[in-house]
Amino acid sequence: MNSVVIKILMGCFGAQAILSGLFTALSVFNRTIFLIYGIAFLPFFIFNYYFLYAESVFNNWMFLYFGANLVMAGLCGLGWWLLSPKVED
Repeated sequence: MNSVVIKILMGCFGAQAILSGLFTALSVFNRTIFLIYGIAFLPFFIFNYYFLYAESVFNNWMFLYFGANLVMAGLCGLGWWLLSPKVED
């Protein structure tokens, strides 16, 4: 791997690791936190698209990273939904 790819990988995965660590360590798990964390994943989807299709820096293994981001965003949506106020009939 060349140094450009390594710098991109370190920047992206490092940013996501810091985001996940801060989220876990400093948050009270409520609906707002799950919503904010889910929104914070949007730049990583843009990263996936740009460096896979626009710049072609990565190969199709990047879909694995996309899938992991999709699962995490889905879990944030699930947490947001599960913590929603329950309506009594």
